[in-house]
Amino acid sequence: MWDSDVAPGVTRNLMSVAETPLAALEEQAVQLIESLKFLAAPDRAKAAAAWLADHGLVSPRVPAMELEEQLRRFEEHGALCANHQLEPIETPIHRWCTADSSRCESPPALASAAFEVVEGNHYTMLFPPHVVDLAARIRRVLEAPPDA
Repeated sequence: MWDSDVAPGVTRNLMSVAETPLAALEEQAVQLIESLKFLAAPDRAKAAAAWLADHGLVSPRVPAMELEEQLRRFEEHGALCANHQLEPIETPIHRWCTADSSRCESPPALASAAFEVVEGNHYTMLFPPHVVDLAARIRRVLEAPPDA
């Protein structure tokens, strides 16, 4: 018995999951994760896809190769995120806010940001006549020579 799709093509076999004690399923998942560490990337995705299918955690309508590809991409994305180092960006910040905005106050992290109040409200500042003034202010900042 399959429940309704939780996402296109992704379902759970309720009978299979219900028949397996949760602790046993978790134990098997931990063992799988440990065993995947020793496999090459394509084999990791294939083994994980097979395990999910064997445990009824993915619809049989999802092609095995598609699931393997998604798992491979998920793993690559995780590696990219784990190895990425954020660096501070050294650039001037300019903020424009309307007088009626409840978020006009600059947070301490933006204390050095240039801050201007423009006419209109959150929506009308983007339409005539207010957008003309906002565009002129943005143009002035973009055309200004960088600070030395």
